[in-house]
Amino acid sequence: PFTCTCSYSQSAVPPPAKPAPGSEEWHRIRRDNHKEVERRRRENINHGINDLAAVIPNSDKNKGAILRQAVQYIQTIQEAQVKLMEEAQNVEAIKFEREQALVAKNLAQAELQNLIAQHAELKRNYDALRKEVDEAEETKKKQRPADD
Repeated sequence: PFTCTCSYSQSAVPPPAKPAPGSEEWHRIRRDNHKEVERRRRENINHGINDLAAVIPNSDKNKGAILRQAVQYIQTIQEAQVKLMEEAQNVEAIKFEREQALVAKNLAQAELQNLIAQHAELKRNYDALRKEVDEAEETKKKQRPADD
């Protein structure tokens, strides 16, 4: 046969009855509950302050001092963050300007190469025309003595 091993089924003792509201026992239980809630709240605050003290450099042991130092430390970090953000923006602006300068440089180099090629073509044309003019003058010189 099945036998239950649950503790509540084997216990014949019913749960304690709640005291009557307003009774001395009821007030004592309320005070005890309030004390326990307040104790847990203080422990939670103390743990939080101890956690703050652990992450703040050179922190004091006094709770008020720890809180003040935490505020100062957070403000210092926020100021550093603002400065870093400004520096990051400046770096981005410099990168953009550099890219613009590189584009301008590449365009100028391409234009220079184009001008060099045009100059070479013009020089070849000039040399060819100069040769034609020189040959034409030579031909005229040779023809003149025969004409005289």
